[in-house]
Parts: sequence; structure tokens; C-alpha cells
Amino acid sequence: MNLCTESYCENPLFAGLDDEEVQEILQATRSRWYGKDEIIFSEGDISRSLYLMDEGSVDIKKRFDDQEHIIAKLHARTIFGEMALTSEDPRSASVIALERVHIRELSASDFNNMLRNHNVTAGKITINIARILTGRMNKLLQKFNELSNDIKKPGLAKTDLNTFKRQIFSDWSF
Repeated sequence: MNLCTESYCENPLFAGLDDEEVQEILQATRSRWYGKDEIIFSEGDISRSLYLMDEGSVDIKKRFDDQEHIIAKLHARTIFGEMALTSEDPRSASVIALERVHIRELSASDFNNMLRNHNVTAGKITINIARILTGRMNKLLQKFNELSNDIKKPGLAKTDLNTFKRQIFSDWSF
């Protein structure tokens, strides 16, 4: 089976990995099923795993202005929660199943064991995470600069800060 044509290889997390390396990562995962409206993780939870979604779709929700806002919808063959492999910081958003969802979970501890054993595939994943996060940071800074310039325009009320937050979060790719 060619995993790269049937699986996750188009995702930037797996950039530069061959079939054997993708298979190696998939073998380190645990299969999990979630039902419709089930919470996969909540904003503020400690990050402990990356998730590879085989089937289904999820909403990514972020809390601001005392409300939850949907900031993204993800579908099969998407990866989310990758920051857990590099940090135990609290989750920045919640993920809720929109339908029955099959996920492969890669725990940070299993991934870190791979790194401690000088696993080349884990090293490539780490580099890809750094690239993904750098790209996100650059997009966020660009968006921040654009929106900051808009806020400085005459006649724009400071109450537009909520709009500013929504626009920043809406461009965040998971």
C-alpha cells in the first residue's frame, strides 16, 4: 500500500517522509473513536498528544469575548495538536467531533522516546513542526500588522478589538 498517496503525506507535518517513515509514525499511534459532539480535548487542557484524523470531521473552537467561536473545521487526513510534541503548554483551543471520528493518537512521551533513541523520522517531524509553527507565527505577525494599521485609521472605534481578535483567530491554521 502506498501510504503517501492514500494518507497524510500532503500534510506539512509529514513533508520529506517516505512510506516507511510514515508507517513508523502510524505504528506508534493508538486508535481512538469519538462520537458526535464528543470533546477530543478542551482549551486549557495540558497538551499530551498529537492527533491524526482518519475519518470524520471536527470543529476547532476558541474562547474569547466570554463565548466560544468556531475558528476552523477539519476533515479526514488532517493532523492537529502537533504543538503537544514540543510543549506541555495548555491547549490553545477545543476540538469537538462533528460526527463519528476515528483518530490515531501519538503521545508526546512515545514521540520523545523516539527522539531519545535518535530516531531519524522523529527528528524530521520535529523540524517540520518548527517550520509549521514558524509559518503560523509569520502569518500571525503579518495579520497583526495589517489589523493594527486598520485600527489606527481615523473613525475606527477601539471597540473593534473584538473584530480584530476574531480576524486573527480565523486565519489560524491547525
